[in-house]
Amino acid sequence: MKIEDFVPVGEIVVANLTRDLSHFNAKYKNIDGNYVEDFKLQLGKASAMESVFSVTEEQKMLTIELYDECGDFLDKLMFMKSYAKEVGLNFNIISTIAKLFRNRNIEGAVKSCRDAFEYYSNNVAKLNTGNMPEGFLDNLVKKLQIIEMLNNKHNSFVLGKKEKTANNRAVYDKLYSYISDVCAAGKLIFKENPVKRNEYTLSRIVQVLQSSHKKKNEE
Repeated sequence: MKIEDFVPVGEIVVANLTRDLSHFNAKYKNIDGNYVEDFKLQLGKASAMESVFSVTEEQKMLTIELYDECGDFLDKLMFMKSYAKEVGLNFNIISTIAKLFRNRNIEGAVKSCRDAFEYYSNNVAKLNTGNMPEGFLDNLVKKLQIIEMLNNKHNSFVLGKKEKTANNRAVYDKLYSYISDVCAAGKLIFKENPVKRNEYTLSRIVQVLQSSHKKKNEE
């Protein structure tokens, strides 16, 4: 079960437990009204917590933007390579940078670009004797700054997500303990009732939840 499913699954399980509490309490004396309230309290904590999943979605969009920028930048680098080759300057460094970008080593690529652009800036007079458009190198430098900014932001999201996941893990673990304990007990209590037993079978609950989400997305 995915961690983002804990709360909606928990809501289903606690609702079923509340309805069937007399059956549970007859077999498990500690599963009583107080237990249900504690379950709901833990569910509320998980619901109220700052979600790490919204961060994940924002991070996903940022990753797409970053890789789009890198792809466009890489295309322009190939022109830079041809301009350098044309006037007899070192162009193999562009191939090295391109490989770093393709391997998603953004930080390494940015550092190598800085070194390469310093070299080309020192030889800009020679580059200007060839086909390189005016301001092309300056525009590459500006584009590199955008990529570096996006990459730094992306790295901050990754670190932030790790911290939030670690902080929230204990709350989710306790909620999952309630869910799994109730489901295990429910399957024993309603062993002879397939319909009721399914209501406490975790895989079936998740399946129903996913089907519900799919229908909503199709509407």
